[in-house]
Amino acid sequence: MTRRRPVSWPLGRPASVRASGWLLAAVVLCAMALRPQLVGVGPLIPSIQDDLTLSYPVAGLLGSLPIACMGLFAFAAPPVVSRLGTSRAMVAAMVILGAGGVARSLVVGAPDLIALTLVVGLGMGLAGALLPTAVRAWFPGTERLATGLYGGGIQVGAALSAAIGVPIAQAAGSWRWSLLAFSVVPFVALALWVAGRGARSSSPPVAASAGAARPRGTGLLLIVVFAAAGTVYYGINAWLPSAYLEFGWGPGPTGALLGVLNVTQIPAALSAGYLATRIGLGRLIGAYAALVLVAVCGLVLAPGLGFLFVVLYGLGNGSIFTLMLAVPLELGRVASEVTRATAMMLGWGYLITAASPVVLGIVRDQLGEFSIALWLLVAVAALQLVVAVEVARRLRGS
Repeated sequence: MTRRRPVSWPLGRPASVRASGWLLAAVVLCAMALRPQLVGVGPLIPSIQDDLTLSYPVAGLLGSLPIACMGLFAFAAPPVVSRLGTSRAMVAAMVILGAGGVARSLVVGAPDLIALTLVVGLGMGLAGALLPTAVRAWFPGTERLATGLYGGGIQVGAALSAAIGVPIAQAAGSWRWSLLAFSVVPFVALALWVAGRGARSSSPPVAASAGAARPRGTGLLLIVVFAAAGTVYYGINAWLPSAYLEFGWGPGPTGALLGVLNVTQIPAALSAGYLATRIGLGRLIGAYAALVLVAVCGLVLAPGLGFLFVVLYGLGNGSIFTLMLAVPLELGRVASEVTRATAMMLGWGYLITAASPVVLGIVRDQLGEFSIALWLLVAVAALQLVVAVEVARRLRGS
């Protein structure tokens, strides 16, 4: 194993253990803010459709556009960081996400709703690409643990927003209050982020070296694994309940499948970083990719055991997501390299992922049943395993 180069500190070194606690809390809360405006909106779509008289294709954009934006705007992270610095860029991302969410809750028609969904997607995409850079700079030596915590934060934000969105709307009398509630999180994260900036030492920052680019082949492999994971995850979230209705399940149990899946991903994501420090990042990526393949096969072949296999899938996918966020930290020797590697992986990965619900829906419409669509997800999971094994080999040899 080659030694890493010394870490540069474009954000300033934390002045104390207490300061590091502030910074870690800020990173985790920023992570929690990344999914409510996407995952939490899904259960509210029927109410939004009724209120704004949206067609199904337009309503579908509320789910697909943020995913595409997370990919498209991730590419903006490196130039934004070079111009503003990571800390100011994250402040801008949280302001955009929070303000866009507030404005979206006040819309009166479809054009405004779609335009502000793009604004929200800008904040999500930029912030998601910045977090690994902050972790690399602020937590040298404990990057995997910090990545596990903020990966868990993403899952907690997704699960909580999916659980509370409809109850808030029912209690307040409108879906708009749910979007307002989701928009509070970025502003709280912003306050902690600003407090964390004050907790850092005042020593002048050290410029990050651009360093040598990583081999293109490795970058392509990361894109394939991340895109495959997202394709399966968002495909399952979009269509698994409908598929299981075809398999004879009732509406209640089919809806509970996704709740169990997303809750299961929380402990998986939180534990992945710790396990990576004990077992090794490469070994875990391969093992969890195998678990995902087994789980997706089980969902197709044994629908009667659906709850068992969504638990297995949640454990595998929640872990892979967090571990893949840690890979750029292993490959990047300085913060600027981490930013570029993360932007590449998230950018192309999410752009590819955004097509998953649409493609699977087209397959269902053309063939008249979901079985073939689910088998496509099995094929994608098999591809993920093959490529993940190669990524693991390269990580062990780096």
